[in-house]
Amino acid sequence: MEATRFDPQTMVIDPPHFKKVIYLDQFAISEMVKAIDTRSKSHARVKQVWRQVFEALERVCKQQLVVCPWSPIHRDESLVSEMFEPLKRMYEHLGNGVGFFRSTEIELRQINMALVAWLDGKAPPNHDLNPERITTGSLHRWQGRYLVTVSMNHPPEQVSGLRQRRTRLNRSLARWFDECRQRTDKSFDHALRIEFEGYRDVLLGAYRDALNRGNELLRQYEAATGEALPSHIENVAPPVGPGSEQVWLILEVLKGRGIAKGEIAKILSCGFLRSASRLCWAIVLPSATRYNQRDNLQPALQRCRRELRAGWKSRRSLAYAARARRVRGGRGTARDRASNQAARHSRRSAPHP
Repeated sequence: MEATRFDPQTMVIDPPHFKKVIYLDQFAISEMVKAIDTRSKSHARVKQVWRQVFEALERVCKQQLVVCPWSPIHRDESLVSEMFEPLKRMYEHLGNGVGFFRSTEIELRQINMALVAWLDGKAPPNHDLNPERITTGSLHRWQGRYLVTVSMNHPPEQVSGLRQRRTRLNRSLARWFDECRQRTDKSFDHALRIEFEGYRDVLLGAYRDALNRGNELLRQYEAATGEALPSHIENVAPPVGPGSEQVWLILEVLKGRGIAKGEIAKILSCGFLRSASRLCWAIVLPSATRYNQRDNLQPALQRCRRELRAGWKSRRSLAYAARARRVRGGRGTARDRASNQAARHSRRSAPHP
């Protein structure tokens, strides 16, 4: 059996040690905070299974078996809560310095790959779903004992803006839900096609808005000066609002390919954005495991136990399997109880690192 070498200076293990990557929904983070924080107003009402979930996750994170990267969505959702600091401490504690990039940044990468392949007439690219490519920090690095974090003063305008966006989103989802109830075709494919068409319309709308604003500014400049705007001045009216970053990227790629401005509108309207099937493989959500409903929690814990037993034959993995059984609430079989007892004995006899 190959010996494992560990460098305490770089915290690198050779051969590499790969952890399970779990993405926690904001709902799970909030419920765990309420379960362990006695000062929370909802502490008495929250189900104690969430305390057990936290204990299980914290244990396997400290055992270097699991990492739960946080994301900017966690931060935004926590900022509008009165429990911001406890929530921040929770997702940073389980993330241990590892976080996802902004979802828009991941989306822009995938759009760029899709657009380049479309312009070259090639087949859709196979997106690399390796989470290391979309996270900061090091997913599989051996984490140290200390985590240093800094809290900054978020201006009230930022928090107010987040609340307003959430309100608009809630209203939009409510209208969308009512429309779904009235549809005769309630199949998944039909709903997915509508989502793709809506996404396309948002990007086309952002481009047309930028084009109209630019033409209006040029008209006002010529009316005020009697001269045309110098040709070296570009991006008179850059895209703003929803879809602006995506449209800006698409325009830059087309510009880099030497496509004339007069052809861009045709390409966007009748080409790339009109092809819903292209966007179908262009926009791929990062692969993640979500714990967002209690109904999903029990099968997930059972699945974790099976994976630990099948792939991680170590004393620590057996310890986590025992903890997963307790979270599930069952006593297990005689074999499970024997494994549980063996795991407890090994933990007591194992030397501390």
